[in-house]
Amino acid sequence: MSLDTETLLSRFLADGLLLGALFSIVVVLSLLADPVVWLDDYPPDVRTMAPAELSGSVVVESATAGALLLLVAGGFWLAERRLERDLDRSLGFAGRFVYLWLLFQCVNVVDVVVVDWLIFTAWTPDFLVIPGTEGAAGYDDYLFHWRQSFLRSEPWVASLAVAALLAALTGWRSRG
Repeated sequence: MSLDTETLLSRFLADGLLLGALFSIVVVLSLLADPVVWLDDYPPDVRTMAPAELSGSVVVESATAGALLLLVAGGFWLAERRLERDLDRSLGFAGRFVYLWLLFQCVNVVDVVVVDWLIFTAWTPDFLVIPGTEGAAGYDDYLFHWRQSFLRSEPWVASLAVAALLAALTGWRSRG
């Protein structure tokens, strides 16, 4: 049975961009609420300049983690289900795994381009500047965000593991 490439590509772009936009909205809303919860993800010079007594809001951190978990678990599951429905066939574990992993990469690209480069680096609105770090060079470091997202092993390993888990769970769901 041949794969409908046009359906696959259109579904991937629609789902990837939608999930990327939703991910970006969650991140920006959490930055608006309390940028300190993301301090560990800021460039090194910003982290060094930040006052030691700063701590992020547990409520904002918990709400952000919950929203991102819901987005990954629910959004990626729905995306995979819609693709199988549109193709009118099961993708099998390997197909689900590759599709879900590629969706993670799409979300990652949207996050880097929209949140990291456009908002964080190019615009740098006051709400995301950590008090005491004004003027830090890291706020202008485009390469930092690229390296963090694509040149470290942790994002690759995490996305591969979560894609495998979701592919296995969605496969299990279809048999049950």
